[in-house]
Amino acid sequence: MYVSYCLNSMKDQIRKQLLEQIGVSQPIPFQPKPKRKTESGLPEECILVVDDEPSCLELVSTVLEENVYNSITASSAEEGRNLLQRHSGISMIITDLKMPQEDGFTLLKFVRDNLRFNKIPVIVLTCCADRNIVMQAIEQGADDFIMKPFTPEVLLTRIERVFGRTKKNILIVTDNAVSASILERTLAGNDYRAFVAANGHQAKEIISRETIDMSLCELVLEDMTGFDLMTTAHECYYFVPFLFLADGNILLSSEDIKSVGGFGLINKPFINSEVLLEVEKCLTRSRR
Repeated sequence: MYVSYCLNSMKDQIRKQLLEQIGVSQPIPFQPKPKRKTESGLPEECILVVDDEPSCLELVSTVLEENVYNSITASSAEEGRNLLQRHSGISMIITDLKMPQEDGFTLLKFVRDNLRFNKIPVIVLTCCADRNIVMQAIEQGADDFIMKPFTPEVLLTRIERVFGRTKKNILIVTDNAVSASILERTLAGNDYRAFVAANGHQAKEIISRETIDMSLCELVLEDMTGFDLMTTAHECYYFVPFLFLADGNILLSSEDIKSVGGFGLINKPFINSEVLLEVEKCLTRSRR
């Protein structure tokens, strides 16, 4: 409770400092929506593991937790579907192919046919040495496969490999058309998917309908501060790492930004290579 009070107090102090620097005497109105309710006990960002063998579920979830990945488990494809529909923070699915009743192929088809889930990477587990089975899973949309039995090292390597090549969604929030165009082209040229919003209202609408992996956001927007947008995203939707952009006349440091929950600060004019480096750092840290 005391830590939460200190953090909120620090946020108010940094926000007030920002408003004073841009010459705003009255606080920019900020009315967050009620916090979106989530299933109790489920982490905000996690890997869903589906297998009918309790020993395999325990092994995979233990390895994940020991390597700072959150995980939730399901013992059937049906249970896995239910968790997907209830929990918006699933960032990867690891599923066995051979299960009674509904198998892994059924779950894979459900994920790939559903617009809400079809961008989630899927790794399939199989004890079958038949390469045709593996190829069938890949053709139906699996991102990778792991043969049983496997070691923790193999599991972690495949997870990192799939996360590394999955195209990430980045939200750019700026009312500067030139900056937006440069950032959008830079990100698209490096295999990122970019969404652009000119103000906080547009950004919230995008966050509500898309799965955003991180945001490049101006500290000062026409309808709110970048801090306000970050708070709205975290309290009302889901966790989005924010990397802030600021003009040179804003006297805040990267440490100030980190102290209130942001990832860091990029001062303008920015260099494209530096932006890409910070984006990769942000995405790497947010996966852990």
